[in-house]
Amino acid sequence: MDSLQRFRRRAWIYLFLAVALENIVIIGSYWGLVGPANLDPALAALYSLVIGVLLAMVIAKLMSNLVATPVTALWQAVMHLSPTEHGTAAPKIDDLRIGRELVASLTAQIYHRQKTTARHGPSPELYSPEYAFAANSAGRQRDDYFR
Repeated sequence: MDSLQRFRRRAWIYLFLAVALENIVIIGSYWGLVGPANLDPALAALYSLVIGVLLAMVIAKLMSNLVATPVTALWQAVMHLSPTEHGTAAPKIDDLRIGRELVASLTAQIYHRQKTTARHGPSPELYSPEYAFAANSAGRQRDDYFR
């Protein structure tokens, strides 16, 4: 299993556990409000719905931060190597809880590419008309989706 598949599996596990926990809390709150608290079932459903929405917002925020940490580390690596960005530190890959192997592999490739480019200059194919045409065509097509 490659590092991308491990990242996807780990993200799936975290998301599954978060959604399962949310469902358990919603069902438990409904049961606790209807059973021991003797609350009207309609009112208990309303309270459970409010609890579920608030819990979903909290879980969505936490999970999006967790899943976005590898992308943030990659962004840090690119900014760290950028000649225009001087204040960005190198990413701390060992601190990642998810996607550590993926980020380590991609960051190593970025650093290797940067060292190779610094030593030998940019690849000549970057200046070829075919590359420029393909890059511009892809850019135009991509931009059409955002209009």
